Amino acid sequence: MTDARIREAIAADPDAASEWTDEDFRRARRPKGRRKRPISIRIDQDVLAWFRTLGPGWQSLINVILRAYMERHRDSVAAQGAEHGTAEDPAGG
Repeated sequence: MTDARIREAIAADPDAASEWTDEDFRRARRPKGRRKRPISIRIDQDVLAWFRTLGPGWQSLINVILRAYMERHRDSVAAQGAEHGTAEDPAGG
């Protein structure tokens, strides 16, 4: 699949978050005072390899991106859970 086709598929997906710009990455900061829990997660090899090329802090960057996605979609996920009788905290808290 070409990069252009991937961008088209993302643009056509109503659930897709907008692409991060270089400015978004520069402004991203790890929230202070939050405790992290080590987990095991399966990530495509090419995605993992790309994040690792970013150097120190690549795991924190994944966390920042996941948090931004969560915050952007939190209300819609909670509403869907309420519709299905499963309105739990998606963060597990």
